[in-house]
Amino acid sequence: AEIVVVAVDGARLCAGTEAWVDDELLRVQDETGLVPVARLPVTLGAAAVEQRCTVPDDPETVVGCTLGEGGATTVITMPQALSHELVHALRHHQELRTRTLFEEGFAEAINGSDAYPRYVELEPALLPEMRWPEALVEQTQAVHFLDFLREAHGAETVAAFMRGGIDGSAAEARARFERHFGVSLEDEAQAWRDAGPQGFGRGDPCTSGVAAIEPGATVELVVRVDCDDPETMGLQGSGEAAWIRRCVTLSAGRY
Repeated sequence: AEIVVVAVDGARLCAGTEAWVDDELLRVQDETGLVPVARLPVTLGAAAVEQRCTVPDDPETVVGCTLGEGGATTVITMPQALSHELVHALRHHQELRTRTLFEEGFAEAINGSDAYPRYVELEPALLPEMRWPEALVEQTQAVHFLDFLREAHGAETVAAFMRGGIDGSAAEARARFERHFGVSLEDEAQAWRDAGPQGFGRGDPCTSGVAAIEPGATVELVVRVDCDDPETMGLQGSGEAAWIRRCVTLSAGRY
């Protein structure tokens, strides 16, 4: 099995994009415990998302989607949602499905890379008390709850739950949750709510290649984004964006 990434019509992939996508697929496979069962097509680009991904009640927030199941699975996404959609894609390959809370929370807990870091803060006590834990379906809430589960039970235990079956109803999901984690979903949701303010983050763009700048130094930063450079990721053309990582650290002092 392989991943095949293409650019939206009118754009081209920059030289470092395919290697970045391959790395993200390997990371997602490791964190989910799932592997592709067939060739996985991925189309990158905002225009493709606009054309093929639809959420009628809020189309402006859509940044990607995964369509089909089994060997017919395909991903259409903007780069910042790539790892999120790869989680969905591997689950679609295996025809696994559960409730929105777990699907979106698990995918978003794995989303975020060194190329596209992600950080979200949340104060659970400020959320409405009604319909707990069914209200945990919005991504910001779901990702914090799934991250809480990963901290409390271990990432592999949560991944095993996600691999553990197909839930056709909320009642089935609740029962399977209690069997797997040894606690009811309602009680675990309340424990998460009682845990207080939380921050969730993934990815660090400055894991390597950091240049140190000493006090008093005169520095001119000039970064040329060349789509043919193997360090450049993203797309060129058709209004899409390409990027390259350049990081500096500043020594203690006044600037």
